[in-house]
Amino acid sequence: MGSRTGRADLQYAGFAYSNKGTDLFACEPCIHKLTIAGSCQPAGDPSMFSSSFGLPQLIALLVLIQRAAEEVYSARNTRALRAAGAKEAGRSYYPVVATTHLAWIASIFFLIPATASVSYALAFLYVALQVGRYWVIGSLGKYWTHRIFTLEGAPIVRHGPYRYIRHPNYAVTIAETFLLPAVFGAVALGMIMGAVWTAVLIYKIKLEDDALSSRRLFSERDAQTREA
Repeated sequence: MGSRTGRADLQYAGFAYSNKGTDLFACEPCIHKLTIAGSCQPAGDPSMFSSSFGLPQLIALLVLIQRAAEEVYSARNTRALRAAGAKEAGRSYYPVVATTHLAWIASIFFLIPATASVSYALAFLYVALQVGRYWVIGSLGKYWTHRIFTLEGAPIVRHGPYRYIRHPNYAVTIAETFLLPAVFGAVALGMIMGAVWTAVLIYKIKLEDDALSSRRLFSERDAQTREA
């Protein structure tokens, strides 16, 4: 590296770069970033981290932690249901559901820019969906799991959101999938992942309805008998 009065030259990896005074000067792409007064900063500089990690990445991690905590609760209920003699339906399909869910979270982390703008109105709607999500979980109680179980003699839950819709859990999940990417302006991503999730959950709903059909029929007849 050499220098002259009023000018500095930089020799790096066979390329020569120069600057005058405090003008910006170029460094090798992807290895250094532009700096002032002729000083290069390595790509590993902490300031580079801030450009790749922002609010979308933080929210994705928080959602991952949330779903991990839910998985702990689901696993506990799963053990209790199995001990009580519950039978699992669609066991081989569960990895498809889990993988799709993780893919949605990963898409938010890796595909949405860290500097993406935020729609606070949509963010409020997403938070409201979380209230609905835990209304569902609270209503199902010990019967809530990520998997499909049926326990003979157990009642069909008809209170809470189940008074108004047969599958509120899946309705909330699909809405979340469309909405969270849209919070950061990634509407196309939300549409793609939402379409994938919808297809996955439609089949899971079919499996669940088939597994619960006999219990649901018995529950409906019992309800009609009580009304009579």
